[in-house]
Order: sequence, then structure tokens, then C-alpha cells
Amino acid sequence: RVVNPFGLRPFAPGMCGHAGMALTAVSLFPIRLIVLIGAVLIAGALAVLATIGADGSKPLNAARRLLLHPIQWLARVALWCLGYWRIPVTRPDAVQGVKTPRVLVSAPHYSLIDVFFWTYYEMPMTLSHHGVASIPIVGRIARAMETIFVDRRTAEARAEAANTIKRRCLEPGWPRLLVFPEGTVTNGSALIQFRPGAFAVGEAVQPVILRYGTRPLDVSGAVRGYEVFLYAMLQPANSLSVEFLSPAVPSQAELSDPRLFAGNVRAAMAAALGVPCTNHSYEDAWLAAVAHEGGREVAQT
Repeated sequence: RVVNPFGLRPFAPGMCGHAGMALTAVSLFPIRLIVLIGAVLIAGALAVLATIGADGSKPLNAARRLLLHPIQWLARVALWCLGYWRIPVTRPDAVQGVKTPRVLVSAPHYSLIDVFFWTYYEMPMTLSHHGVASIPIVGRIARAMETIFVDRRTAEARAEAANTIKRRCLEPGWPRLLVFPEGTVTNGSALIQFRPGAFAVGEAVQPVILRYGTRPLDVSGAVRGYEVFLYAMLQPANSLSVEFLSPAVPSQAELSDPRLFAGNVRAAMAAALGVPCTNHSYEDAWLAAVAHEGGREVAQT
């Protein structure tokens, strides 16, 4: 059986599902929409205030971080608006001698809802496509969260991003770094190749698994892009659980080979998820998207 980690599954809520969406549309949805828009606007205003005159090459000071603190709770409000009433988080027992990893590795990367959870739970800095910086409100919030923007089109830009990752993870004062090592969204049916940048820091990483329920809304494979917010708000309730695995400490061989380290972490996360690993990569997703825009069919292999 060939696994396609980029394919969409049909969104088929059934008769009961459609009835629930109809009831939610005339009851909860208007309230959720107004509150969500308000939360985003307030977060954007706080991000502007916190970054006025800030030097992006240095960590934000305590006063600026205090201004940003409400964004965590605004992100939780946004999750409530999306139907995530309760989000259980499980953590392993602390490992003696292993300090809290500076790098959070989250996979699979399903949708933008992942970012809402992490903003609420950790408020980390993260990696993002350089185009995000120019999106109104969202770009300002991303800059306030000290996001590292990456232009993947050139080797020089990728090398600069890798150097920034390593420097910020080793310098005091920066938040923890969150990476989605697959580099793109998938449907979670397999873990595609992990990009090695965050594994080259030379320190332990914290693998984290997000598990979304498939009923009533299958965020992992039924809808993509911004429409996921609409479908989520039209459900009475959605489910999400989060599992922290044991920190992954690199061996001597993994310290000298970040790709080996990334591959071993991916294998451990795939085993915990009960899904296979695949040789698909971010480049495959990019090629498929470009071909789709050009009206050409890309063979699924």
C-alpha cells in the first residue's frame, strides 16, 4: 500500500454531522466568529506595542514580554472558538541529568491550529516561511514572537537560518524554539523527512505529538488552509490531545551527523504514533503545489 502524506480525504460528516453543523451555525458560530476576530485584533495590537523600536537581533526585554503575555490566553480563547474545549497534555517523568531541551520538535504538522496550541501552551519562537512576515496582523504577531523567517529558495538563506537557529538556542534570553521539522503540513498518515536544521544545535530536543480526533472534523486530512477555521467553528466540539515524549539526547554519532539525529527522532515519533516513515520531503509538497497551480497532474509515488 502506497502512503500519500499530502492527500486530502473526503469531508463526509454524514446526516448527524450536517445537523450539528447547522445548529452550531445559528447558535455558537456567530459568537465564536466575533470573539475570534476580537482576539486576533487585540493580539495584533499588543504585538505592535511590544515591538515598537525593538532590535530584532536581540531578545525582547522583560517589559516587552509582559505586554505579549496576554497573547497566550488570547490563543486559548481562539482555541475555544474553534471548538477545542479541553486539551489534555501528557508528559513523561523527568529524566535525571537531562536539562529541559531548548528545542521543541512537533510532528505531524497538520494545520494552522497547531500554531494556536503552541502559542497558548509555550509561547515559543518558531520558524516560518518568509512570506508570513508580510501578512497583515499575523506577520506582526509572528515578529513579536521572535519568529525566524526562512526563505527556502536559496542555499544562502537556508544557511543563514541554520546559523540563526544555533545562535539563538545557545544564547541566553531567547524563548524555546519550536520547529515543525517536516517543513510543511501533511495528513499525518506518515512522517515525511525531517529537515536537519534544528538537530544541528548539538543539544537534546523535545519531541511532541499532536493528535486530533477524526470526528466530527478530521483536521489532519479533510480540509486545509484557512478553511479549516470555518469548519472547526461549525462543529459543536473538536478534540485534540498532546503527548510529550522523552527528550531525545544526541549520541556522539548524532552530534556529528544532524541528519542521523533527525532520522532517529523521526523514527521514535513515528513508532509512538503508529505510522510509517516515508522518503517524501518538503520539496515533494512544493512540487505538487506548483504543478497543481499550473494545471498539471503529479503522479503519487
